[in-house]
This record gives sequence, C-alpha cells and structure tokens, in this order.
Amino acid sequence: LIYRKNITKVGDYTQMVYGNTRKIGCGQIFYKQPNDSYEKYYLVCNYGPGGNIPGAPVY
Repeated sequence: LIYRKNITKVGDYTQMVYGNTRKIGCGQIFYKQPNDSYEKYYLVCNYGPGGNIPGAPVY
C-alpha cells in the first residue's frame, strides 16, 4: 500500500481482503540513487482473481 498524505485511496486494501482472492504474488526492492542520500523501498503485489468492484461486498 502506498501512503500519501491527503489521499484516501482504499482500493489496494480492499483487493487484499477480497474474499475470492486466492493467489497473491509480491516482490520487493531496496535501492539508492547515486545522487540521493535516502534508500527507497518498493513493494509490489499482484492478486487474482480480479475483483474489487465498487459498491460490491468484500466477502
């Protein structure tokens, strides 16, 4: 999940808890750009089957 101040997006969360989700694959990476003093961390996930339909129940 990506946290950004003043943004209220819950689509990623509801896809993770979607009752029909049976497959989840995730990858992560830490990296530091040459001219940047901070390390960055990315986590990416793919879920299946697709769901997360607006207005539909999660379970």
